[in-house]
Amino acid sequence: MFNLGSFLRLIPFSSDQVNSIHQFWNWTQNALLNSLYYTDWYNSDVFTDSSSLIQDKQTLLVGSARLRQLRTIPYPTDIPDSSFSYSQSSDIDGYPYWGIFSTYGGGGYVADLGTTMTDASAVIDTLMENNWVDNNTRAIFIEVNLYNPNNNLFGICLYVLEFLQTGGIEPFERFFIFRLDRYSNGFMYFVMAIELITMAFVIFYTVTEVKKIRKLKKDYFKCCGYFIGILAFMETLRFLRLLRFNKKVSLFTSTMMSVAKPLLSFGVVFMSGYLAFSTTAYFFFNTYMFDFRTFVSTLETLLSMMLGKTPDQELCDELDGKVQSMIERCNTLAEFPEDEDLENEIQEVKTKKKKKIIVA
Repeated sequence: MFNLGSFLRLIPFSSDQVNSIHQFWNWTQNALLNSLYYTDWYNSDVFTDSSSLIQDKQTLLVGSARLRQLRTIPYPTDIPDSSFSYSQSSDIDGYPYWGIFSTYGGGGYVADLGTTMTDASAVIDTLMENNWVDNNTRAIFIEVNLYNPNNNLFGICLYVLEFLQTGGIEPFERFFIFRLDRYSNGFMYFVMAIELITMAFVIFYTVTEVKKIRKLKKDYFKCCGYFIGILAFMETLRFLRLLRFNKKVSLFTSTMMSVAKPLLSFGVVFMSGYLAFSTTAYFFFNTYMFDFRTFVSTLETLLSMMLGKTPDQELCDELDGKVQSMIERCNTLAEFPEDEDLENEIQEVKTKKKKKIIVA
C-alpha cells in the first residue's frame, strides 16, 4: 500500500478526473468504491470474507470511509437522513484544516459509507438522489483509514475537493503514514534499548548540570564554555568588517556603486514586465494549474520558469497558441545577449557614428 505511486494508480485523483459535480459522483462510484471495497478475486470468484481487503489485495480498510461536507447555506431541516444534519467538530472528533484557498472547520455534514460495497453504494445513491452536493458546497473531505499488516503500517488518506466561487473545483490529496506498534520484532526491541539508554544519559547529564547551576549560580555561566563560544562568535562577526580592506571586496563594492543607477532602471523595467506576465498568467491558469492557484505562487512559478523549469507538457498541448506563446516569452524575459552578439552590436553602432562624421 504505502508505495504512494501504486496507491495513487488505484484511486486517481486530479483536476482531470474531478472538475464538476457530475464527475465527482462518477469518480466516487467508480474509482473510490471499486478501490476500497474489494468484491472479486483474481479468478473472478466472489470475495465473501469480511476482512475488508481493498483492491491491492494486501491492505485492510479500517472502519468506514467517510465523506464530510462544508457548506455556505445549511440544508433544510425537513430531510430525515442524518447526512443532511450538521455535526459539530466535538461530535466527530474533527479538527480545522488549512486548505489551498481557505481554512475549514472540523465539523460538517457527515456521510459514513459503511464497511461493504452494498452499504457504500446505497449511501452514495441516496446522496445523489437528494443533491447532497450542490452550488452551496464549499469543500468535501473524503477520509479513509488503512492498515497494511505486511509492513505493519497505518495510513490516513485524505482527499479534499475545494469548490471555488468561480465555479471550479480544486482537488488534492494528503497521505499520512505511521506505525502505531513500533516494537514488533527483535530488531525494534534493540532500537528500544538504545532509545532507553540515550534517554538515561540525557536525564543524567541534565540533573548533573542543574546541580552545578544551583551550586555555582552566576559563576556557572562565567566558566561555561558555551557562553565563551557565543562571545567568540559575536566578536568574529565584528571582524568581518575588516573585509572592506580586501582589494577584491573593495573592487566589487565600488563596481556595484557605479552601476547602481543602471541596475535600478533595469529593475524597474524588469519588475514591470514580470508583474504584467504574472498577472496575465494568474488570470489564465489559476483554475487549471495548481502552481498558479494564488498570485504569490504564480510569481514563484514564473521565476522558476525563467530559471529553466518548463511547465507541464500535457497542459501546454491543450492551451491556445497565443497563451502558449506567452509562456515562451516569459522564458526569454530574463535572457541576455551573448558576449559576441553584444560586441557586434557595439561595433555596428561605432561604424554608423563614423559614417555620420565623414558625411558631415
